[in-house]
Amino acid sequence: MVKKNFFKKVTTMVLASVMAIGMLSTNAFATTVPQAALPDPARNGNSSITIHKYLMDDITDAGRPSDGNEVAGDKIPAGAKPLKGVTFNISKLAKDTDPVTSTDYDTNFGTNGTSKGTTDDNGTLPFNNLPFGTYKIQETNSVTGVSPAAPFLVSVPMTNPTGDGWIYDVHVYPKNEKLAIDKFVVEIPNKDHTATVGKDHEWIISSTVPTNMVVENEDKSITASKKYTISDTLDTQLTYVGNVKVCAAGKDNTEIANGTLVLNDDYKLTEPDKSGKGGKLEVALTEAGIKKVAALGAKKVHVHFTTKLNETAKLGVAIPNGAKLEYTNAQDQSTAPVIVPDGMDPTDPNKPYDPTKDERPEVHTGGVKIKKTDDKGTALKGAEFKIYASEKDAKAGTNPISVINSAGNGFTDTVISDDNGLVKFNGLAYGGIKGEDFDTTNQTSYWIVETKAPTGYRLLENPVEVKVSATSHLEDAIAKTIVNNKNIILPRTGGMGTVMFTASGLALILLAVLMSLKARRKVQQ
Repeated sequence: MVKKNFFKKVTTMVLASVMAIGMLSTNAFATTVPQAALPDPARNGNSSITIHKYLMDDITDAGRPSDGNEVAGDKIPAGAKPLKGVTFNISKLAKDTDPVTSTDYDTNFGTNGTSKGTTDDNGTLPFNNLPFGTYKIQETNSVTGVSPAAPFLVSVPMTNPTGDGWIYDVHVYPKNEKLAIDKFVVEIPNKDHTATVGKDHEWIISSTVPTNMVVENEDKSITASKKYTISDTLDTQLTYVGNVKVCAAGKDNTEIANGTLVLNDDYKLTEPDKSGKGGKLEVALTEAGIKKVAALGAKKVHVHFTTKLNETAKLGVAIPNGAKLEYTNAQDQSTAPVIVPDGMDPTDPNKPYDPTKDERPEVHTGGVKIKKTDDKGTALKGAEFKIYASEKDAKAGTNPISVINSAGNGFTDTVISDDNGLVKFNGLAYGGIKGEDFDTTNQTSYWIVETKAPTGYRLLENPVEVKVSATSHLEDAIAKTIVNNKNIILPRTGGMGTVMFTASGLALILLAVLMSLKARRKVQQ
C-alpha cells in the first residue's frame, strides 16, 4: 500500500512538473544524463531551485520554455540583463496538485511554509536543501521600472527534457519586463518647444504596456491587471487647457486604428482647474480599458492633452514637465511608480542632478525690449506699442500678440513705455525647427508698431523689426532705441499769431478810413 501511494505521489509530481515548465521562460535546452526511473531518495532534502532573474524590454522575445536545466550564458536571450535586488518567497504547497493560487502551505518548511531571499549582482538566488515537493515562487518586490513576474510553480525533482530521468537542481528563469514612460511636446519625438504665453501647445505621454497586462485563467476567463494609471503634475507656470485623448499604440508609437479609448468606459479622468496654475492630470484605465488595450495588441498607451504658458512663466529658461506610471498586475503585485527620467538617481537621492539624464520635455518662452527716447536721448514715457508676428499684420494692424502685462498678473496687447522709456514684450516664442527638436538657439522676428505717441511727439511711420532669442529679454539687451521727433507747431485758433494778424488788419483798415476822411476834407475845402 505504501509503495502504491509513493508511485501515486511521484506521478502527481511529474504532472505538476510538466505544468510548471509551461510557466517558465527561456530559449535554450541543456542535456541531462539519464537517471533512474524513480527519484533518488537520497536527494530528498538535498535538492535546490535556483532563480535567475533577468530584465527584458519585451518578454515575448524570451524564446522557448525552460526545461529546468541551467542555461549557458551565450544562450540567454539577447538584451536580457541580470536584475539585482528582487525579493522572492518560495512556499512549499501542502498538496502537490494545488493550483498556483493556493495559500495552503506545508508548515514544516521554512517559516509557516515559506522561505525568502533576494537576487545578487548576477540576478541569481539559490534555495538549497529542499525536500521533494511542489513550490510556489512569488516575486514580493520589484525594482523601479520593472513589471513583476507572475507567481509560478516548480516541482522538485523535475522530469528531464528526454523524459527518462530527473533534475534535482532546478534552474528557473522568470523574466521581468521593463516598464517605461516617456513624454513629448507638440509631436513625437520632439522634446523641446518655445511658445508664446496664452497659446495652446500639446503634450503626448507614451507609456509601455506589459505583456502580462491580462492573464488567461484555467477556465479560459481573462483577469485584467488591477491598476494602470498615468498621471502628470503640471508646473505652476502652465495652465491646463484640456483636449484629452487616450489611445493604444504600437512599439514604434504608431497609434492603432480604432484604438481610441472612451472616457468613463475605458478610463477615468481627473483634470486640473482650467483657470488655475499647475495641478494634476490623471488617467486611470478601467478593467474594460485594460482588456481593450491588451486585445488590440498594444505595446504603448498614449495620452494627449494641451496646456498654455501663463503669466508667471520665466523667460529664457526651460520649463520641464514629466509624467508617472503606476502599475499593479493581475496577481495584485505592484511595481514602484515609473517616471520620465528627471536627472536624479532613484536609488540614491543624495546624488546631484545630472542634466544628461533628464529626459523630460520642456517648453521655453522669451522676451524683447526697446527704448523710447527723443532726439536728445531723453527717455520718453507713455508711448504705446503693439507687436505682431509678421510685417503684413503689423501694417494692417491685425492679429496683435498678447504678452505678459507690466504687473505680471495677466496679458495685454498694448505695452506702454515706462519712466525709463523701456517697452517690454514678455512671453514670446523664439527659435525654429532643427531636426527633430525646436532649435532654441535661433531667433524669431517680430514687428512693433507705435499706436500712440507721447504728447508733442510724432508717431512712427513704419513698423520696426525686432528679434527674440533666449537672451533678448535680459537687462542689458535692448533690441532697438526708437527716437521720436517733436511735432511741428502750427498757429492755434485764438492764439498769439491770430491776434497779431487781426490787429494788423484792423490797423490797415483804420489807416484806410483815416486817409479816406482826409481826402474828403481836402475836396470840401
